[in-house]
Amino acid sequence: MAACAFTLKYYSEGTIQSICDILAFALPTLAAIVEIYVAEKRSRKMAEELKKRPPFECLTEEEYERRREAGTIDENTIYATTE
Repeated sequence: MAACAFTLKYYSEGTIQSICDILAFALPTLAAIVEIYVAEKRSRKMAEELKKRPPFECLTEEEYERRREAGTIDENTIYATTE
């Protein structure tokens, strides 16, 4: 719509040309504002979903074995062993 208003500006005169200038600027600005709002909403939703996931910890095999022997392994945490 903004591109149409921008193009129509060159084929019109007077007040219509001014209106087309305003629309060519205002429509993309409004679209950007709506996009920012939607992105924030999705970001909040994603953060809520990530909070539901169990914690994740990356350990070496030796560290994991030491923690298991010491009894400090948390059942709600996901452990990834790397070697």
